[in-house]
Amino acid sequence: MSKKTTYLFGVLASLIIGSFLHFSLCAHTDEITKPAVITKGQKQDNNSIPFMFDDGYTVIQSNDNFRFMTSGHVLMQPISDNLLSCVNQMILRLRERKPQTLTITGLYREDEDNLSNFDNLGDARANEIKNFLVNQGLPKNQIVISNKKIEKRQDGKDVLTSYYTLKVETSNELLLKLEEVKSKIIEDPVLINFEAKMPNAVLSPDQKNKLKSLAILLNKSKNAQCMIVGHTDSIEHKRHPRLLGKSRAEFTKRALMKYKVNPEKIKITSHGPSRPIALNNTGEGRALNRRTEVIIN
Repeated sequence: MSKKTTYLFGVLASLIIGSFLHFSLCAHTDEITKPAVITKGQKQDNNSIPFMFDDGYTVIQSNDNFRFMTSGHVLMQPISDNLLSCVNQMILRLRERKPQTLTITGLYREDEDNLSNFDNLGDARANEIKNFLVNQGLPKNQIVISNKKIEKRQDGKDVLTSYYTLKVETSNELLLKLEEVKSKIIEDPVLINFEAKMPNAVLSPDQKNKLKSLAILLNKSKNAQCMIVGHTDSIEHKRHPRLLGKSRAEFTKRALMKYKVNPEKIKITSHGPSRPIALNNTGEGRALNRRTEVIIN
């Protein structure tokens, strides 16, 4: 047998073995609406919840899953070949159906310690999975992240599985959701108050959630923009009140940009003390007037 023939047999054998492993490691069925059956030969881990992607037409499932430690926001390594194979199939499916958006909801417990740079571990975990998927080839504009607080413990385990959920939405469903978000922001706008003469403020959890909702709208709606308006009371900066109002608007813009909003979608301006919403002759009134408001265009 010549060296060339031996080489060709080797290539053919590699392709056959690779194809067998690919399909035996990852359960994958098309045009069904019920969970895929675990491939024979795979052992189900009763202590973990399997990875599953279901867009209503295709179910892709692995016995492995993304894992986090309690109070952790970094994906545990290594990522198994089984899971990676299924993730790549999911990405291929989503790229083929670009009107679809994948929402990753990170779950977290209140008793966990949040050492991440995010407001909660749910956002941090969802962002970690998002970054992994982007590195594997899924476009950023097809991903939305959110968070949800849960009460359920996993029997005191230090390793968390399924501390996230995946949901696939069509473009029409996403548009309806964005319209709902926009309506809520208009009804209950982002309003941040400031201490006298201060250009910065400590944001409450409610204000952070509103900024995050606004960020989702700006990131996912092609034409959405916003204007941040800074205001002052009538006595805190008599010489240059508009500059103080502008500094407050810039602070709010920076807070919004933490959620990866394109800065070109955020305009700022200042009205100084010229548009009060309360009388300036009391401390309470002046406190209400020291504010920034976010207006959706």
